[in-house]
Amino acid sequence: METILITEDDKVLQTALNSALKKEGYNVVQAFNGQECLNKVKENKPDLILLDIIMPRMNGMTALKILQEDDTTKDIPVMILTNLNDVPQVINVVEFEELDTEKTTPDLDSGEDPSKMLSAYLQNRFDSPNVGFFVKSDFKIADIIKAVRKMLNK
Repeated sequence: METILITEDDKVLQTALNSALKKEGYNVVQAFNGQECLNKVKENKPDLILLDIIMPRMNGMTALKILQEDDTTKDIPVMILTNLNDVPQVINVVEFEELDTEKTTPDLDSGEDPSKMLSAYLQNRFDSPNVGFFVKSDFKIADIIKAVRKMLNK
């Protein structure tokens, strides 16, 4: 049975994802901030991580950078889930680990779907095809489940 680590500080979304993934037959582990995510990865060796960006204690981008720098965790697929849908804001969080619209970011305003653009950006930024991106408000739980299956090649 494959294990999915949900790292999300929104308890309602955490519960909904947990329930839906368990119904699909996955083993689910929960974390509520980036530091807890790193601890749970070491304890549980998940097959996939669902990772929020804006969280207390440690944000998701900091956790992702640490995971990507570690040879034992860099190949774990990560699906970023966030409410941020503004491409420059997300890039600021990735590059500067803070939400600051005053900093200069690459101009990616091409009218494309932000989730697709940011998935491509993150894959390039972390030199990993195992990083995906979803804007929470743009997707239903069923869409996320479908993406989980795809990332796990099911």
